[in-house]
Amino acid sequence: MEWKADEQLMFRWASAVGVTEPWPSQGMQSGVRIPNPPLSVWVFVPLARAAGDPVVLAQIVQVVNVLALFGFAFLGTLPAIPEQMRRVWFAGLALEAVNPLAVSLSRKIWAQSLLPAFALAIFSGHAFRRSRTGAFVWGLSGMLAGQVHMSGFFLSAVLAIWTWLSERRLADNRIRTRWLFWFAGSLIAAIPLLPWLSSLMQPGTGPARDWTATREPRQLFFWLVDSLGINTSYLYRPEWFWFLGEPRINGTPTYLMAVAHVAILGVAVYCIARWAVTIRPSLIPSRESGDVWLWIYAAAFGVTALLMLAGVRARTHYAIVFYPLPFVWLAWLLTTHGSRRLYQAVLVLQLLISVTVLWQVHRDGGVPGGAYGASYREQARQPSAAP
Repeated sequence: MEWKADEQLMFRWASAVGVTEPWPSQGMQSGVRIPNPPLSVWVFVPLARAAGDPVVLAQIVQVVNVLALFGFAFLGTLPAIPEQMRRVWFAGLALEAVNPLAVSLSRKIWAQSLLPAFALAIFSGHAFRRSRTGAFVWGLSGMLAGQVHMSGFFLSAVLAIWTWLSERRLADNRIRTRWLFWFAGSLIAAIPLLPWLSSLMQPGTGPARDWTATREPRQLFFWLVDSLGINTSYLYRPEWFWFLGEPRINGTPTYLMAVAHVAILGVAVYCIARWAVTIRPSLIPSRESGDVWLWIYAAAFGVTALLMLAGVRARTHYAIVFYPLPFVWLAWLLTTHGSRRLYQAVLVLQLLISVTVLWQVHRDGGVPGGAYGASYREQARQPSAAP
């Protein structure tokens, strides 16, 4: 497992809170140079107490993500997912289960790695937003997700806007959201934010704006390459190309990973080219298409636009909050504008990449000098290997 500065700090901090340290009013520093809300640390406190060991804590995070995946599978059996989308929904979950980025991010002692559980609550609540309970759960979980990692705030805001626009267009009282209960859930969940908001009032603590981010739809790029499983440079940078030579047999590169990456990219280009001639201009889905496409449009286009407007440079792990949507979209693309065999080929190739990543980490003790760093086991065996 990864055991870099963030993971080490989170484990030590969560273990000390309530014992030798007070409950914090801020979390770890974020990419926009302001601290995350304190819930990003608080959620790990009971988990760290139960684990007592970083390896067990990482395994708990894994279990949380596995349960979230099963939760999404159960959601797929409910009327919230239209019958015509169910096969695609389950195909997307299968892609997520073997995707190398999803596999790696689901086993980290990192606040973002807990987001799929909150995403399950958000989309389940939204699916039943016509009921008081559903709307309340949607508002509550959306606000809490943003406090675990601020990407949750972007998804919550966009999903509310997209839903309001969709309902205005359809003009059907039968599908109206119980907005009052959504607001009540959001308001209650905002209470833990008060200490954090107070700390942000101090001079010189505002977020840093990245002006280049306003011109780059990076989240759409990550949506594509992450779902395809070819963004392995996220794990191996800065010297990524050597991974394409894996697996190595007696030190000799086979370049099987290069072949897998090129094959997946070729399938994607073929399917996207076929899809391009059928694209419709409207980004507000019809009622018959169900909530899945509303979620996909909001996450893909809405979050991208909001990140650009806010001047926030998108990163791969920002997308965790709307898993499994990128994989569901990819499953739809491959099966609708490709074929079942192309989908199966991409599924197998992503599984092969994931297995190779894990095998390489075990073989070499992580990726010393790379983004993954030396593994926990290697650092425990050779303390000098710590980054």
